[in-house]
Amino acid sequence: MVLVLLTVIVCYFPMLFLPFNWNFPWLYRIAIKYFLWANRMKVVNMSEYRYEDACPAIIAATHKSFADPLILARHLRRPFAFSMSSHVLDIIPPFKIIALKMGFISINRSSYPKMVKSMNGIKSRLARGISVVFFPEGYYTEDKPVGELKKGISLVAEIAGDYNIIPAAIYNVSQSYIYDKKIDKKTAYIKYGTPIKYSDYSSADEFVSDLKIRIESLYLEMHDKLTGENNEY
Repeated sequence: MVLVLLTVIVCYFPMLFLPFNWNFPWLYRIAIKYFLWANRMKVVNMSEYRYEDACPAIIAATHKSFADPLILARHLRRPFAFSMSSHVLDIIPPFKIIALKMGFISINRSSYPKMVKSMNGIKSRLARGISVVFFPEGYYTEDKPVGELKKGISLVAEIAGDYNIIPAAIYNVSQSYIYDKKIDKKTAYIKYGTPIKYSDYSSADEFVSDLKIRIESLYLEMHDKLTGENNEY
């Protein structure tokens, strides 16, 4: 796993100095496909809705593993950017340089001015026609379909204004796989739902509650179809 990551970083680093529109979709897609191939991971899109028609948008997805951004990106056909906690980026300075060059949005909650700067970064991407992938749980959730959604997603949705919020779920992936001694073939499944808008709700709590229900429904729909079971969590 570490070898795969190092190879991607070393090979992709020179490309970071090319304009963003040169990187997407060709160079990004090459790097993403290589990572998934090296991890013997296939990504199947089970969406019934043409989510591309709702872009640019905020893509609010479940968070199951560190590979989630690449799993989601496998089938994204429009320009996109990832949002990531500034704390995570600060832990590994070389990765921070690469991530920011790739257009990642650093979410910094340490002070109001820094939070405003992060939100302006999201608004800027949307205005340029770039969708933003956001993980509202804040961290990996493995023991249930969806963890508690942080309040930050309501702030992001409010900032997005008239732009769509697209719920998304990832199935059959967990963070624990990075500790496997042997890389076995695996299939990750994704499903995008119909878009919603923050302005359609009377309060932030109502928005967050409905978004969680929608994301959880997408996860369970995949579970039921793939296992033939109708389990309640």
